[in-house]
Amino acid sequence: MAFDLEMPNRFGDRISAIGISVIENRRIVRRYYSLVNPECRFDPYAAELTGINAALVADKPTFPEIWDDIRDLLTNRILVAHSAQGDLHVLSNCLSSYGIEWTPTVKCLCTLTMGNLCYPDLENHRLDTMCEALGISLDHHNAGSDSDGAAMLLINYLEQGMDPAEHIKIYDTVKAKMAHVPKKPFPLQVEREIREHLTACADPSCRAVRYACFGHTEEDAVLGVPRAEIRQYAQTLAGTAKMTEYLRLLPHGTAEENDLHAYLINTKKKYSSALELTEAFLPYIDNAETCDLLAPKAFARHSGELLKEISLWLISYRSFTVRFGINMLTRSFLDEGFTPKVLDMVYSVRDLTPDIATALPGFYAAALEKQYEAALPYFENHLLETEIHNRAIRKCLDNQNFPKNRKLHLKELLV
Repeated sequence: MAFDLEMPNRFGDRISAIGISVIENRRIVRRYYSLVNPECRFDPYAAELTGINAALVADKPTFPEIWDDIRDLLTNRILVAHSAQGDLHVLSNCLSSYGIEWTPTVKCLCTLTMGNLCYPDLENHRLDTMCEALGISLDHHNAGSDSDGAAMLLINYLEQGMDPAEHIKIYDTVKAKMAHVPKKPFPLQVEREIREHLTACADPSCRAVRYACFGHTEEDAVLGVPRAEIRQYAQTLAGTAKMTEYLRLLPHGTAEENDLHAYLINTKKKYSSALELTEAFLPYIDNAETCDLLAPKAFARHSGELLKEISLWLISYRSFTVRFGINMLTRSFLDEGFTPKVLDMVYSVRDLTPDIATALPGFYAAALEKQYEAALPYFENHLLETEIHNRAIRKCLDNQNFPKNRKLHLKELLV
């Protein structure tokens, strides 16, 4: 049984549409689709991406109203989705936010992960890319069409000889529910204290400047707290019980609270804890500033394990998750941990949204500085987008420590 969800905002605990495609004997035998009133605010980005907004769903059923119709379809079956973990996380969070009990574990198949194995040579394994390559009709970001697309991908994999039993995973909905803390009418004491502290540090003259930097964040969610104040406050909270409690509180209501969350993750010393907290936080990042300051210190000592995680972040449908993966490669894999694979991983990123594209010049400039011979062919052969190509070179030209003879050669390569 394949399914797909559309979300109204970045918080990942409500849905605005659901599509379900029931598969039997390698055919889609039943379909279910419904728009859903999420009873919450829509992010402009989500509304533009899906074509669903508050006005369109104002008279549509809420999730509890459709649950009786879909409960049996989603229970005691193997659930199939493209990026199954992400969709199951949203579904579990939505159920939790409404206080609806579900099954403690779910068997699932991820058509994204299976697609990487079945078709390793595709430029990426996004749902739209794979459907186009395999001739599968798709109206991307329509939940009904996307669930059909995932179903048809699975059928294709079966026809290619893949054994689904080898790829079944168990998703722990109880753990997901425990990790999710829905917004409450009255904030918890820790949340209230921290927000009051940040509000007291706000500088009205800083608010407009900071809002301009938070490209996807609503204006009323920016307090105007200087970053130095947030970093200092994070140092005060580090290692305390209040920090532990605060890191469980997602989503936050303001951009500065997200910044504080990132700074606190940076202080974690244990790799497994830092990774778990990072994975939980990434879906809530909605601007480059917060994304770029997230740099857990614990990651530096576990580069081998981290590279596997980065390879998954780079194929995420979330732009800031991809950007974060690029940042981690820039910080940790251009020195001792460097292999040519690092350049290939970044070059394979093809969904160049502005939030991703603006991270690439810094990566390639760092690669030219630290691994000049390996990075140079990307510029001599003009493999990069022109703006990324030129901006990376100009960063090198502005770098006082960059060798003069190399600067002269790079200057000749400007387009």
